[in-house]
Amino acid sequence: MSCQLTRYLKAAVLHLSGQAEAETFELLEWWKGNAKEYPTLARIAFDLLSIPAMSVEPERAFSG
Repeated sequence: MSCQLTRYLKAAVLHLSGQAEAETFELLEWWKGNAKEYPTLARIAFDLLSIPAMSVEPERAFSG
């Protein structure tokens, strides 16, 4: 994995041209398209980015 991480950190930075492009950028799609280059990092990204958001208010989730 350290080899993948080194390649990822040395890769060119993707610059988004504006707010609209930043809002429509699909991070999971980027990782899907780059999974062959960074298989372990892509798996970590999928695991982290696929965590569903909570559907209840925090107060309700933690109250008895």
